[in-house]
Amino acid sequence: MPENLRAQPSPTAAVDSIFLLRLLAEANPKNHPVGAVKPNKWTYLVNRSCAEDGVQAFRYSFVKDKLGPVSQQVYSDLGRLAASGLITEDHSVTPRGREFLETAKEFFEANSGLTQIVDQVARKYGAYSRVRLVDFVHSLKVPQDDKMVSIDSVPMGVRLLSPADRPVATHLNIGEDWLETFEILLDPESSADLASAREDIQRGRVRLLPSDG
Repeated sequence: MPENLRAQPSPTAAVDSIFLLRLLAEANPKNHPVGAVKPNKWTYLVNRSCAEDGVQAFRYSFVKDKLGPVSQQVYSDLGRLAASGLITEDHSVTPRGREFLETAKEFFEANSGLTQIVDQVARKYGAYSRVRLVDFVHSLKVPQDDKMVSIDSVPMGVRLLSPADRPVATHLNIGEDWLETFEILLDPESSADLASAREDIQRGRVRLLPSDG
């Protein structure tokens, strides 16, 4: 298991993807088709809670869309997870994705601040229908022109939340070994090679040589 966890000033895109994978798994344990609207709202709610608590969050920036907060970075990370075989095209987590999350328990424990907020959002809002979730997020208040207004009343295209909006007191702990693991896992070519090798071994197409000892 990767060791040498150390404080980092900012998460990488790979770390964002891994926390997004956990959020999808926790919010949708029965693996129903999800689409892209719910992940955008869930990640917004996570970042909003992190901003209130001073916890380092996803690096996503959100702007107002017709369905509420949206981030192009969320779409990019969903595509990356799908290309790596960790989620399906409808954004439900694959068995391989859930297997990896089990192996990454130490990483999530080392980053309990963000992990707890991700899990809280997943438990509280994961079962919401798309309509209920959009309506709820639209009702939330955000600062605009020195006053608090509902997101529903914010003009389209206006920035709602970005990583620079609040100071961070609790940074993520990211080990170099974990970063390397995440980058390999999220590289479609490397991921496909690993999956193919595993299948060959399981089916007996490749035999492991005994050690000399």
